[in-house]
Amino acid sequence: MSPERTIFRYKLDDVQSEWEISNDIREAAFTNVPPGWHTFHLEAYQPNEQEEIKTATIDIFIPYYFYETNWFYGIMILLGLCSMYGGIRYRTRLLKRRERELQTRVSQQTQELQEAAEQKSRFFSGITHELKTPLSLIASPLDDLLEDGIELSEKNTKERLQLMKRNSDRLQNLVDQILGVSKLNADKLSLTFKPVDIAELTGQLLGQFQSSLDQKEITLSFESDKIDEKIYLDTDAWERIIINLMSNAIKFSPRKSTIQVNLSNLGDSVALRIKDEGVGIDKEEAEKVFDYLYQAEGAYSAEGTGIGLYLVKGLVDRMGGEVRVVSNKGEGAEFIVTMKKGYSHLRDSDTIIHFPVSRPVEQKKKETDKDLSINQHGISSKKEHLLLVEDNDDFRNYLQSVLSEEYQVTVAREGTEALELLQEEKVDLVISDVMMPKMNGLEFVNNLRKQEEYKKLPVIFLSAKNLDTDKEAGLSSGADVYLTKPIKSKLLLSQIEAVLRRESILKGNQLHEEDGEDELVKEVREIVYRQLANQALSVELLADALFVSRSKLYADWKEVCDTSLNAFIKKLRLDEARKLIKEQNFSVQEAATAVGFPDPNYFSTSFKKEFGVSPSEV
Repeated sequence: MSPERTIFRYKLDDVQSEWEISNDIREAAFTNVPPGWHTFHLEAYQPNEQEEIKTATIDIFIPYYFYETNWFYGIMILLGLCSMYGGIRYRTRLLKRRERELQTRVSQQTQELQEAAEQKSRFFSGITHELKTPLSLIASPLDDLLEDGIELSEKNTKERLQLMKRNSDRLQNLVDQILGVSKLNADKLSLTFKPVDIAELTGQLLGQFQSSLDQKEITLSFESDKIDEKIYLDTDAWERIIINLMSNAIKFSPRKSTIQVNLSNLGDSVALRIKDEGVGIDKEEAEKVFDYLYQAEGAYSAEGTGIGLYLVKGLVDRMGGEVRVVSNKGEGAEFIVTMKKGYSHLRDSDTIIHFPVSRPVEQKKKETDKDLSINQHGISSKKEHLLLVEDNDDFRNYLQSVLSEEYQVTVAREGTEALELLQEEKVDLVISDVMMPKMNGLEFVNNLRKQEEYKKLPVIFLSAKNLDTDKEAGLSSGADVYLTKPIKSKLLLSQIEAVLRRESILKGNQLHEEDGEDELVKEVREIVYRQLANQALSVELLADALFVSRSKLYADWKEVCDTSLNAFIKKLRLDEARKLIKEQNFSVQEAATAVGFPDPNYFSTSFKKEFGVSPSEV
């Protein structure tokens, strides 16, 4: 067999399906061979020879690339699963974070809305109080003049007219403040600046407060540096600033204290300082007192509207000045207003008049305490002694003058002072406002009811707060009657008479009782009779007073009385109303109020159904 004549042919499994004859150099070359084990087949033979074909095989392993290995696929799958898991976790955390951020934003906005709602509620509550008190001091003296004008002396008539004038001015001032704030918020406040003698103008404005200062025996100290330059001011705005700052200073100053007003020349500006000796302001609250509708918490939270100091800051800012407060709790407050000299800082839209303009300020007649009020203890031939608790000086003096014609009257300015007076004075009835500084009416009555000797002392609330919730809170605190301002003095006197009459009957054990009447009926009768003027009197309140459940009271009552509890209460109310109309000459409205009927029409219908005649016929 000749090697030169030998022919080789080969085949590689999984790569070739046909045998391939080798080339002259007798080599086999393969490309794109898949990885793994392969069998290489080789045959050798000589043509035209009958010799046997020689064969040979060899196993060849082609290695895998790393990315083709199972372990690589496993790692990739694991990485893919980890990536998916991480992506899901990240997405979940992202969504949760967004949810938390959204929840935080919603909570923050909800809180802001709640605070805004509370601010508006306090604002409207303050506005109501600020409006109703002067309205009462206009309407009630006016009623006196219209109904009893012939009997009033010239002095009393003059006092009532002066009272009405002061409070109409107060209403006008409040309306001006509200209008000023609305213009300020809408940025539609137009100012007219004139060069003025700021010391002279400020002194004239301070003179308007003499009567208020005299009422509280407050000394006003006014000092000013020499200021040669005229200061460009809008005089109406400056008056509004002085009125608000001085009104606050007087309101929060104790009796017989001093208010210091000082004008300082600071070179390119002037500074007005108004310092009082009142309760002061916490440092945290001092930063907020100029905020819109903000009212300080604590003793004076119920007072004011929350717009006075906001208006002051707005007006000062509009005139290119600055205002701040320096105060510590219990050390009084000092408000400092700094105004620039010249007019270069004013807006182009403002009107500027460059020649001096004198502005006469009306000097109100100085009124002393002797003109405005009577002694703390009123003199009357009647033996009943009333305690009047009211923080508003005008309203307190007016009520005292009215009540002193019928009763002995002692006055207090708020709950703490009233409690102290009760330790020295024996009184038969208390008339109290609800919104007062230091200790308000609700706190005062709650403290009163904690003392055994005053548990049954009758109390009449007289308040500007007229919502049903306010009345319910007042009556549930232990008051016997809740009257809202404005109120006619005649109606107030009738309610006092009705309450004192009931107290006299209760103390004398003169309640009408039937022979053999059960003790439960007697107890219920006394509780109802004492609470006749309480519009909220119900079976639940009776059960609480008797320290039993409502169901047990119903069951026990059913055993001793054929009449239902509600019918029993209504019958007592109407019987008392009939006596007041027939024996005490009460009007229908007075009688209805005295026995807890808020609606005179419903009272008249119930009265006629019970007695067969209308109350007016009686």
